[in-house]
Amino acid sequence: MIERAVPTASLRTGGVRGRRAGPVDSYLGIPYAEAPVGELRFAPPVARSRWNGQWDATTATSVPQRARSGPLNPLGRVWGVQSSDCLRLNVWAPRGASGAAPVLFFVHGGAWVGGSPSNPLHDGASFARQGIVVVEAAYRLGAEGFLYLNDRFDDAQDTDNLGVRDLILALEWVQENIAAFGGDPTNVTLGGVSAGAMTVALLMSSPQADGLYVRAICESGASSGLTPDGAAEITEIVLQRLGAPVESVADLRRVPADTLLDVQGAVFAECFATRDPHRFGEAAKTGMPFQPVIGTELLPRETLAAIGRRSAAVPLLAGTASQEYDVLLAPLELELTAERIGQRLDGYVGNRWREEVLAFYRRRGLDRLALMAAVETDMLFRVPMLQLASTISETGADVFLYEFTWPANSASGRGTAHHFLELPFVFDTLAAAESLALTGPHPPAALAQSMRDSWTAFMTSGNPSTLGHEWPRYSERERAVQIFPGNAVQLDPYQQTRKLWARVTDQDTTVGAHATEGGQTDEHH
Repeated sequence: MIERAVPTASLRTGGVRGRRAGPVDSYLGIPYAEAPVGELRFAPPVARSRWNGQWDATTATSVPQRARSGPLNPLGRVWGVQSSDCLRLNVWAPRGASGAAPVLFFVHGGAWVGGSPSNPLHDGASFARQGIVVVEAAYRLGAEGFLYLNDRFDDAQDTDNLGVRDLILALEWVQENIAAFGGDPTNVTLGGVSAGAMTVALLMSSPQADGLYVRAICESGASSGLTPDGAAEITEIVLQRLGAPVESVADLRRVPADTLLDVQGAVFAECFATRDPHRFGEAAKTGMPFQPVIGTELLPRETLAAIGRRSAAVPLLAGTASQEYDVLLAPLELELTAERIGQRLDGYVGNRWREEVLAFYRRRGLDRLALMAAVETDMLFRVPMLQLASTISETGADVFLYEFTWPANSASGRGTAHHFLELPFVFDTLAAAESLALTGPHPPAALAQSMRDSWTAFMTSGNPSTLGHEWPRYSERERAVQIFPGNAVQLDPYQQTRKLWARVTDQDTTVGAHATEGGQTDEHH
């Protein structure tokens, strides 16, 4: 029998043809929903109808936004075609998979205003070579995906969290179609990075996502979200900047996409740079004005409590890089005066705790950028990650925590283990030009193999331990954290900082409250 050079698959909606590269079959740009245009713009996604013939799945997935950032934040760049017809996904599958392969559904990051499932940093081919079927879906971002309209217009029904609704529909698509690519719909791991990881945590709280995955991975992100009141403030800012009267969702649908993108970009840039709580309210804490809205039917207000109720049998793998925020603050280094640092701290912990927090971080001898980056690493990434880990472990489910400590060799990273740097190691994409721009020359291939093997083991069995290396579970008693590189394990490495943030923040159970558990390693950073 002559083997077909072009791989094909038969889906509920019709046939698709992809492309083959050695042991990996890839299918790019498969539509899982109708294009969100016309009456479907600012509306819940609608599953894609059938098409005739075979869909050409050899072109990178469309994305709904322009590039918003430079080389310091490659998660925000655009790969693939920009189009309003953006609700498409990519699939990487092991050649000849029989229908029993584990599945990774990976949510890209980009602060909910950028990013792409076609980003070379997290290309799925390496995991496919390990026997994993990888799915990455585009979802509506920024104002198109997260503008809160429910309480603003009479004709706004189910218009909240459209980007999250897109992802849930894509997960349902996986259940219906992944067997056609050799994947097992009963063995789906929900994973993500940065804003994608925060979205994963929120999906774990949503009743609409029940039964669509069996384990979760959160890389460099575990919580965020705005209340309806906080999101409504951003909506008003956007509507004011549009200038022309917008009195209904129907009016908003008539606003050109490029006009809305221009306004979105200006609002995001101002919020991220100023962190002005008087203007941006809740969003000032993270600098991200377009976020999922918690306190809705889709995403419950008591998010951590909801995760606890729904995750008793959901193993979690989660972690952070040592200095997450260093690279994100670098463009603002000249603006980080003592006055601006004080203002940012007031927005996080209030004037009452400002000096205690400053004293705690100053004892490390950090410069202004590194000090503020350490604060924001703890508050925005590590604190919520530990909070999520505690919630899941208390249900009895297995939790595995890591910290990524390898410092970049490139100038962009200031020689630190920064945000998104672990991606080319986890996905083993070190040879990609985009990865080398982050890592610098000669990144350690052994580290990539170690991390990829651990992630593969977790997606296969729910435990990241590999032959010859036991990765201990996290518990409230020992708080074990796996350190990469080195395969070392540290017990409760964030103790002092965890105590600080528990003292200066409210003991709130809502994801996004930045409370209870957290902090940065005390001495080894």
